[in-house]
Amino acid sequence: MRCLNLASLLPAIALVVVPTEVLSQEEEPAPKTPTVVRDVLHVRPFTLETGYLFTWVPERPTVDRGVIVVLSVDPALVVPRNAPEPILYAGDRVVERLNWGNESGRVIAIIPGSFDVASEPIWFGSPGLPGRVPRDQVRAELATVNRTFKAIPAGRAYAITEPEIRSRNFAELLKGELAELVLRFSPQESELARKWRLPEARVVDDPAVPEISAPGTGTTRGEPR
Repeated sequence: MRCLNLASLLPAIALVVVPTEVLSQEEEPAPKTPTVVRDVLHVRPFTLETGYLFTWVPERPTVDRGVIVVLSVDPALVVPRNAPEPILYAGDRVVERLNWGNESGRVIAIIPGSFDVASEPIWFGSPGLPGRVPRDQVRAELATVNRTFKAIPAGRAYAITEPEIRSRNFAELLKGELAELVLRFSPQESELARKWRLPEARVVDDPAVPEISAPGTGTTRGEPR
């Protein structure tokens, strides 16, 4: 199986570098969870010719299709921390955050596979490590969220959903569509978009998986994205 290795993108993914002054500040406790995101602002399905390893769960599946979402969130939920952070879910699955969003209150993220934003909640669960939370706990928290979740009207869901985008690999998607979304919805992180566009990604048969830091993990995780 051919998977995308984004090792060559490591210098360009600014989200893996947390400024020392940010981490050195006294951290405020994260808001109470579980809680739904404030709003879904943008939805776009995608398909990749070459999939990538989704390393946010232990099974590490190869993802060649999914849904890009832009979310309005409480900035306090996504502040960079020296500890486990609230985990972002879509229904009962882990969502991959691509930017911090603590200044803009906007998070660009990927939901692997198909997902109906009109009928299932996108929400923050208790702080932890993605993929390490017991399934019973996730289901219990999701049940709590579902008691107050209000479905997005079908008309609005249609209005915020763009046609499917097809890319050769994740690197192409990152430099194009995802970088543009950062510039549009979280311009405070424009440097992140600029750096995403610098190097070339490589496709290899047996990708190396270096460890880096990423939003939503409070630790390091494997790449490629």
